Amino acid sequence: MSDLNSASVPVPQVVARLDATTQRQLNTNAAVLVRSLRQDLDMTEEEFATYIGLTPRLVSSIERGEFNVSYALLADIGHRAGKQISLKYY
Repeated sequence: MSDLNSASVPVPQVVARLDATTQRQLNTNAAVLVRSLRQDLDMTEEEFATYIGLTPRLVSSIERGEFNVSYALLADIGHRAGKQISLKYY
């Protein structure tokens, strides 16, 4: 198995900050997405956190929608979990 803790994925840097409404929407979508990803892997929060190299507290906070996630963080989580993450807004 590869060393997932040292893996990273190149992502474009976003200069502008998200407005509050967009950030809340991103947090909510990320919560559902990360929880679904973890459940698809049949892992507990702690197992998933170890697998992707984050703390269980951070994974829990993301899954509750309480952490201001970035697109870069989501891309990195997907990469470390061996999945491509895609969020669509209409």
